[in-house]
Amino acid sequence: MKQIIKLSLLLLALLLPANAYANQRYDFESDCVYYRIIGNEAVVTCMYDNSYYNEDYYVNEYSSDYSGFVVIPETVNYNGITYPVTAIDSYAFFRCTNLTSVTIPNSVTSIGVGAFMGCTGLTSIPIANSVTTISNSAFYGCSGLTSVTIPNFVTSIGGNAFSACSGLTSVEIPSSVTSIGGEAFWCCGNLASITIPNSVTIIGAGALDYTAWYDSQPNGVVYAGSVAYSYKGNMPKGTIVSLKYGTVGIAEYAFACSDPEGDYTYGPPHPLGHYDLGGINMPNTLKVIGRGSFEYCWGLTSVTIPNSVTSIGQDAFYDCELTSITIGNSVTSIGQYAFACYYTEDTCLNDVFSFIQDPTAVSMGCNVFPNNGTDTERTLHVPFGTVSAYRTNTNWCYSFRSIVEMDPVLATSIELDKVNAEMVEGETLQLVATVLPEEATDKTVTWASSDESVAMVDENGLVTAVAPGTATITAMTNDGSDLNASCNVTVLKGIVLVESIQLNVTTAGLNEGSTLQLTATVLPEECNNKTVLWSSNNPSVATVDSNGLVTTHSVGTATITAMTTDGSNLNTSCTVTLLPVGVKGDVNGDNVINIADVTKLIDYLLGGAWD
Repeated sequence: MKQIIKLSLLLLALLLPANAYANQRYDFESDCVYYRIIGNEAVVTCMYDNSYYNEDYYVNEYSSDYSGFVVIPETVNYNGITYPVTAIDSYAFFRCTNLTSVTIPNSVTSIGVGAFMGCTGLTSIPIANSVTTISNSAFYGCSGLTSVTIPNFVTSIGGNAFSACSGLTSVEIPSSVTSIGGEAFWCCGNLASITIPNSVTIIGAGALDYTAWYDSQPNGVVYAGSVAYSYKGNMPKGTIVSLKYGTVGIAEYAFACSDPEGDYTYGPPHPLGHYDLGGINMPNTLKVIGRGSFEYCWGLTSVTIPNSVTSIGQDAFYDCELTSITIGNSVTSIGQYAFACYYTEDTCLNDVFSFIQDPTAVSMGCNVFPNNGTDTERTLHVPFGTVSAYRTNTNWCYSFRSIVEMDPVLATSIELDKVNAEMVEGETLQLVATVLPEEATDKTVTWASSDESVAMVDENGLVTAVAPGTATITAMTNDGSDLNASCNVTVLKGIVLVESIQLNVTTAGLNEGSTLQLTATVLPEECNNKTVLWSSNNPSVATVDSNGLVTTHSVGTATITAMTTDGSNLNTSCTVTLLPVGVKGDVNGDNVINIADVTKLIDYLLGGAWD
């Protein structure tokens, strides 16, 4: 069959004009799968790329003859070189409607743009665990796809990745995923269950629109995992939206309203629009404010962005009626036009309060703030001591008539992460001081110990235990608020290891069946663990129990060892020799030749009795 296919391709090549293969995309074919070589790797691709521009838009015209079951190997050989297969190329299986199944190997790490777009016959596809990226429109229009398992290493799901997959009923997104692109599951009408983990902080516009899941949500704020996805249903005039604690992101265009000059609304239509949104309360768990989140919300006049937020997306508050906004000190990125005004130019952002200590550390797009014109006095309020940094930074100073320093914000409270601690000699402990409020101008502290002979503390709060006893470690604010917090430290004596071990007998001659009590002396006296472990290297000659009692069994030699168990790894031993019964020199008849025999013999020679 393979030869017939190759022959057909050869005949087709002879019949077509010379330039017919100008758009051939693949470098070679192996087992009916087409590949192109990129560097030292091979990617699965389509046969031909006949895409073209038609007036003002791009027309995708890719073609392949994939159908039925396709098995992709981990490696392929081309011109004598073995290449790993690492990716599914963009549009590799574009509109292969007769394709029913594909096996993706664990060597593949990415699935390209539109890779399986329009594969209506595809019913299931096991995505390899090695895949980390599912690109835009990867499975767009795969209406026959009934289930999909997203691997645990995928970090992003592209826009339109599963759009119009009408056969999908449930999807579970792993905790490795941090972003879901716009319209990722758009128009998946039967998708009634979707699990989105707290790791996801960014959800694109329309990602879950026109799904059974969204239709089932009650009116009010809709949450996808811990992301505020949208506001569903009517929004009465003056509504104050309070996001629940634990919210980590606001989806793109979640609360956006229609462009006043157009007729376009992001997401499902809102009968009353969001013009009359009265306010938004954000919890201090929020990290990301998505693109266009509150675009055209004319009812917003004042917003406080909590210190937990690190990113404010493009157009986030575009053309709102904000007269003042407070920006927390953790923001590191602000998208272009985030606070720009068009219809509300004259009244927009009279006062901006920024608590960012280093404005140069913030990545900013163009036209973040409105141009101040000539008639409106807009003031940028900045932290004490930072006015020069703001005035020399064009991203900030361009849109404000004046930049003024706020008065120093004194600390109102200080807490340590521990109030009591036990340590042993030589041990260290890192204490952490939390100074509130977050916008306090000077959050530095001075550390001190009540008894440095017991415990010392350095300028960073690192405590070192010196000797047994108690000491109080104190952190005091440096801003003049005279606040302090303390931790009571108890230092215990450290572990004393064994330094030496000795036995009462180091050599002994014994007869079969006799016993010998060995005693181990462990020093120093104050060591914590004096327990020893007894062992014999020749149990057929002599054994020893847990108390050091040696029992002999047969003629020969055995070494009895006592080893410390406190980690010092010290040991000592006694050599035991078993002699035949009645050995010469055993004067007293106890089957042991030792000093007792010598003593008895001397006593007899000096006139003593022999008994």
